[in-house]
Amino acid sequence: IFKNIKELNAIIDAKEYDAIYCHQNFISWIPLLIAKRKRIKVRIVHSHGCNPPKTITKKLYNGSSRMLIKLFATHFFACGQAAAHWLYGPHWKENGTKKKIIHNAIDLDKFAFSKETRQKLRKKYNVTKDLCIFHAGRFSYEKNHKFILDLFSKLPKEGYHLFLAGHGDLYPDMVKYSKKLKLENVTFLGIRKDVNELYSMADVFLLPSFHEGFPVTLVEAQASSLKCIASTNVSKETKILPKTKYLSLEDTNSWLEEIKNTDRKDRRTERKRLIESGFDIQKESDMFYHLLKEIVNK
Repeated sequence: IFKNIKELNAIIDAKEYDAIYCHQNFISWIPLLIAKRKRIKVRIVHSHGCNPPKTITKKLYNGSSRMLIKLFATHFFACGQAAAHWLYGPHWKENGTKKKIIHNAIDLDKFAFSKETRQKLRKKYNVTKDLCIFHAGRFSYEKNHKFILDLFSKLPKEGYHLFLAGHGDLYPDMVKYSKKLKLENVTFLGIRKDVNELYSMADVFLLPSFHEGFPVTLVEAQASSLKCIASTNVSKETKILPKTKYLSLEDTNSWLEEIKNTDRKDRRTERKRLIESGFDIQKESDMFYHLLKEIVNK
């Protein structure tokens, strides 16, 4: 921590900065404090998380850090309402340029549904007749991969295939758990650079997370016009398409019914709705540029 503070001081002393922009959640108060001492007038903090504290110690730490952040920051941004309330408190709400939601926008063209890509990948994985269930995410506790595997084990053995993209600490455990359940039609894809294409191959996307700040994968999946089912722990701010569902993790039957009732032919582009929702990277980056310019000029 002391080496970090020393190096932050050195970086800030190297030039005359107009602004400092922190993405470190509850530890952001440290660079914000340094920036205030160095008389940097614009000090922005941006929240990306949403992990409710589970211990009294963590609650106390978060509470004290929140007060310090409010003391040292000048502007308070977040990727969504849940992330904003997590870092800044339940009373936070958008207010001009001082408090702002900045969407985790994406390249809509890159994630657009492709019939040719769908046919190519389904042929490659020999799933031309199967209903393909897809999840992309880090193999960590909050993503709840065990729920996905348990759910898949309750589906008929014929006609369904599960694809899991990503890696992480729990990857080996989930591979073992899959073998324990004797699941045959499960493919662990590991880290992939073609996730945008895998969305086109799939029929339904699952996100049964215990908690999320603002999951970009859910936006990407909807950009591909893919049917999405997320847990009720995921903020409904992520709902772009009408067919996106939010279900309780306690009600596995509803998850199973939604998967079984998936219409594989219901794949259409909904570009206008996606652009209007504020998740187009071109539109959002232009807004963000002018926002920062206005803040610094003031």
